[in-house]
Amino acid sequence: MRTIASFSASVNSASASLLTANVRLLTMRAESQQSQGRICLPDGELRQHVGNDVLAGRSAENQPSPTESGGWLSPLRQAITNPVRDSIQAETVAEKWAKSPARPTDITTFGTIATAILKHDGGTVGRLWLVLRANFAGEGQSGMVSTDPQGDESHSLWPSLTENFPQYSKRYLSDLLNRGEGIYWQRDAFGRLWLHGVTKLAGQLGVQRLQGSRVIIPLADLTGKLTKMRTSLQAAFHVSRGNDSPISRATLRDLTGISERSQREQEQENSRLIDSKRNYRLDGVANPVSAENHSFRYQQNSFHFTDKRGMQGEQGVIHLAHQLPNSYTARYARASRGRKRKINRQLNRVNQGARGTEWQQIEPVFCNDGATAVQQVNRGNKEVAYPAYDAHHGTRIWLTLRS
Repeated sequence: MRTIASFSASVNSASASLLTANVRLLTMRAESQQSQGRICLPDGELRQHVGNDVLAGRSAENQPSPTESGGWLSPLRQAITNPVRDSIQAETVAEKWAKSPARPTDITTFGTIATAILKHDGGTVGRLWLVLRANFAGEGQSGMVSTDPQGDESHSLWPSLTENFPQYSKRYLSDLLNRGEGIYWQRDAFGRLWLHGVTKLAGQLGVQRLQGSRVIIPLADLTGKLTKMRTSLQAAFHVSRGNDSPISRATLRDLTGISERSQREQEQENSRLIDSKRNYRLDGVANPVSAENHSFRYQQNSFHFTDKRGMQGEQGVIHLAHQLPNSYTARYARASRGRKRKINRQLNRVNQGARGTEWQQIEPVFCNDGATAVQQVNRGNKEVAYPAYDAHHGTRIWLTLRS
């Protein structure tokens, strides 16, 4: 009997110690939840439960079994099954993002970067970089984007993406983020995205030198349909050139990766973004010999032009003419050149001969007026064209000077 009595006493002592430890754990958990602003029991009810359990711990004989409904787990069970929330609910990250003031409405970039993005992936991933740069890499920002859904809303990734691209699912956006890693951004050990700057992106996309000026593109034109986004990037390229000199669709295809047929379809669908103008050049009065040589040189582009209004001499004179590439204008505004010189120095490219890409090698052939054309001829150019006048239906007539 003594053995049984001593065993019962040791069991009661162990139960009392276990009870005291659980009461302390419950108290510490409640204090931690209160300090973090999380769901917890009211303070008065918590003290009442803790006080009752302490009294029960002092008297081990009266301690109920843990399996009973009113045991020492009842406060924790009530906190889980019947929580009491604070009167002021915590705002979600998405709600804070929607209420955040002064969100950007446009992005400034170079026309060379716009064409490089189009040629690399058609703009599907590149436009995410442009939108994220506008939101997280502006003045006074580091370009760091947090992927934590509970993180700071000023650097949170998903509210920005879901607001700007509501047509995409989170799974597809995650796939785009994975496809752009290493080119447009980089992840660190904590899962955060660090957006690449213009210099690093230019190197990743194979841009040897930035050309033209920067262009202001509204974000609304980048977040809609793919055809509109591609047309807006192409319009940014035309604005960055600084003039409306003719440029062939084949050259645009080489720069942007968009076929000639797709270019025509996109311009028709988004006519408010790009306005095209047809150009024709007069090559002299027609005669049998010159007409044959002209047809051999320009093939199907050669035709006879009758000057009915007498703009180039007598009325009714027939001139030899051929069609030039179209000219393009866009409604976007140009910005300052920014860090263009510094970026070009970082790219470590030296300007030798004809500057830039193919479209800039074509530009010296076309001048804005006759005086500039004469200067180009005197400098050694063998054939220079300049606009004479604008005809009807968006057509421009060009004349030619030869050395």
